[in-house]
Amino acid sequence: MITIANLECRAATPLPPADKAEPATNRVRVSATVNIDGHDKELWFEFDLPPDEQPDDRLQEANRPHYGPFLVATTFLAMQHGQDIHISGSVPGVLIRNVEKASRIWSSWLPRLYQPIRITADRVTHDQPPSRPPPRHALLAYSGGVDSAYSALASASQLDPGIDSLDALLVHGMDIPLANASGFRDALLAQRPMLEQRGVRLWSAATNYREVFSEVSWEYSYMTCLVAIMSVVSMGRRRLIVSADGSYPNMVTRGPWAQNLITDALWVEWPEMLEIVGLLESRREKLTALRDAGWDMASLRVCWKHGLAHNCGDCEKCLRNMLLYETLGLDPVPTFGRRPTAWAILRRVRIKSRVHLSAWQKVYHTLSRRQVLYRLALKLRLIKYHLRRLVRR
Repeated sequence: MITIANLECRAATPLPPADKAEPATNRVRVSATVNIDGHDKELWFEFDLPPDEQPDDRLQEANRPHYGPFLVATTFLAMQHGQDIHISGSVPGVLIRNVEKASRIWSSWLPRLYQPIRITADRVTHDQPPSRPPPRHALLAYSGGVDSAYSALASASQLDPGIDSLDALLVHGMDIPLANASGFRDALLAQRPMLEQRGVRLWSAATNYREVFSEVSWEYSYMTCLVAIMSVVSMGRRRLIVSADGSYPNMVTRGPWAQNLITDALWVEWPEMLEIVGLLESRREKLTALRDAGWDMASLRVCWKHGLAHNCGDCEKCLRNMLLYETLGLDPVPTFGRRPTAWAILRRVRIKSRVHLSAWQKVYHTLSRRQVLYRLALKLRLIKYHLRRLVRR
């Protein structure tokens, strides 16, 4: 059995200001000990406090929370090992039921990888569904990519009547490894101008999730890590906004993936706490909206392959977005440092799952008939994928 204990909140070392004009921030770390097979692992989440919030107040408040975010973050580790979870503290009963349900769903999708789990706790709270509207402040998970930039643009320009302000959160340790501190600072600085122009404050956070749970598939689990750290930061005082990484049709056909329409809402206590933005728009439509709004397209960071603060211009995700840039008449060089080539498609594109297949099919149908070499190279990669599936059968 996996146990989660020793929940603690303490002051942390703030990031050094990027320049003299940047105000100093207070930073806190919330941590818990995850014990699996007799080995302790410390899982932590760090985040900056807004300037109007005193660290002593947050520390006093944060030292009385429940273990919910740590339960969510540990779910895939427990499912992978087939071990139940015990919480040495307090956790909402509704969240226990949600996570157990999510484990049954994921184990039905991937029975060779995951098993359903049971969850117990020293103290189970039984909160009622919120009768009041969700919090009037919203927190957006932000990476600097197309999806999150579009969500920031859409959310800031069309604020829900029930939302008074919008903050964005860039998390160190997810796309950019903790070891690359300077790269994260560069990414933070590059993303702030566009957000600040639209009245959105960008804050930084960090987690060691990928380091301590390195054996867990990131493609399946990243949503739990994201929701966990956002829940720790918001403390129930902000509505959580996550960018859709696909449209409705794409999510229906692409197979198991961390973000999906079935289990997303199960990582929080109540569905009203989480909103997914951008489900109706394709990636091409999001790029078009950003271009038309005057967004700095060179600032978009879509690459995650190498943990860089900028786009490598060589991985399959960079290639996919470079092709979309060209279909819109945008110059990909400022964003990616180069133009796509048919040879790069043949050399780099490896379609390994239905998720990648769905994404590349959309790119293929977007390409014009005049882009013959691109279409031919991509068609060959699509044919290879289908032939491999036939052989496996």
